[in-house]
Amino acid sequence: MTRGSLRLYAAPLIAVLAIIALCTHVVLAQRRESQTSAETAARNAAVVLADQLQSAFDQTDALLASVGQRYVRALAAGPGGVARDIEPIREEMPHHPLVKRIGIADRQGIVVFNTGYTPATTAHADVSARSYFKAAQAGEKGLMFEGPIQAKLDGVWSVALARRIDGPQGEFLGVVFATLPVDAIGRLISRVDLGSAGIVNLRTLDLAQVVRRPELQGPGRDVGNQNVSQTIRDLLRDAPGRDRYVYTTVAPIDNTERVYVYQKLPQAPFWMTVGLATADFATSWQQTGALLALLGAVVAWTLLRATRRIVHQNRDLDRRLLEKEAAEAAARSSEQRLRTILRS
Repeated sequence: MTRGSLRLYAAPLIAVLAIIALCTHVVLAQRRESQTSAETAARNAAVVLADQLQSAFDQTDALLASVGQRYVRALAAGPGGVARDIEPIREEMPHHPLVKRIGIADRQGIVVFNTGYTPATTAHADVSARSYFKAAQAGEKGLMFEGPIQAKLDGVWSVALARRIDGPQGEFLGVVFATLPVDAIGRLISRVDLGSAGIVNLRTLDLAQVVRRPELQGPGRDVGNQNVSQTIRDLLRDAPGRDRYVYTTVAPIDNTERVYVYQKLPQAPFWMTVGLATADFATSWQQTGALLALLGAVVAWTLLRATRRIVHQNRDLDRRLLEKEAAEAAARSSEQRLRTILRS
């Protein structure tokens, strides 16, 4: 290829490179925008789920406070007070679908009432070893959480919420507690649409799993396991003290890339993980990339084809000029020879 041909190809090549650079810039900008959209959606989903859980806990707390007050009145009313003020709670339980049982334990930790069992079944139930009972006994007056714990009678995994019961003079009378099955909590958080491959995971502050949706099968994945990803452990180690972490990674379980929001619940001792698949937000920039790639290829092919045609035309012109010059030179040579002959 001659220098002239190279000069002709230089301009369209520069134009093609400029088109490629522009298309790449547009696609990368849209990809960053889709990543931002995924992170925003994950944060919003985490906020919605946290609000739903907190609302459920607040409603349960109000129920506990009400039952505690009724128990104090029942004790003050004498032997008939329990039957009048406490036993009707059993009939009220359908109005609290997230709560499986409401129980009351006296100052020794002996369960004196439980909506889940008959009086005969609860006769020997004892919660004095529970952390919430010990905390209440020591003077804790706020809402207390414990779990996940597995019931001895039916094996159901639950989270327990409890409150101290104070007498008229502030004396310790016992605790009122509620059990929220992890399956019920799972149904609550499953109401939020997390896309085709979204996940949500609720864990205690010491990383014990409460519930995960969708559920995982196999050893080390049941309720109570503390098998969290190395990414989370690294974040907790390298940036301790935060209430929220946002990161993107490929889950080794299913090789799906997700944007994760790992955050604490504002008023309950839990971590919540919300993960949204980045593929659910990649359609826009992928379609744009495909369209620009096709358009760029068409433009590049058109420019290079036009340049090639010009190069071939120039070559033909150069060839014709050379042939003309050769013919003229031959004619001059013949004329010169003729003149020489004539002079001779």
